[in-house]
Amino acid sequence: MEAVVDLLEKPRLQPHEDVLHLSCGPYGWNNFLAGSQKKVITELPFVLVQTVFFSLIVYSMAGFKWAVHKFFWFFFITYISFLYFTYYGMMTVSITPNHQVASILAAAFYALFVFSRVSSSPDRKFRSGGYGITTGFAQ
Repeated sequence: MEAVVDLLEKPRLQPHEDVLHLSCGPYGWNNFLAGSQKKVITELPFVLVQTVFFSLIVYSMAGFKWAVHKFFWFFFITYISFLYFTYYGMMTVSITPNHQVASILAAAFYALFVFSRVSSSPDRKFRSGGYGITTGFAQ
């Protein structure tokens, strides 16, 4: 409503000003991309902190061999996976009308992501854990 009032109260633009406004209109897209980049970059340190705690806890509790290069590969894969799911969730929320629809849509695709990862795993050997828990990592 305020935009209509401003339009009615504003004096009429001169023709050269109209051309300027029409030619600068597409540059609003740069503002949109800058905002999107800010949101993407903002998530990086938060996901990094989550990944540090998750990797330390899970790697030690799974009983994997402590080697620096193995831990950093585990950390890297975990970090990229967390970012992937975080950005997918942000995209789903942005393209759906509300968060309820986004959660339903995201849940369906999360299941597909997990199933596609399991079916494409090159290592089909599963070892049994201490309490009958199976993991996809063979030592």
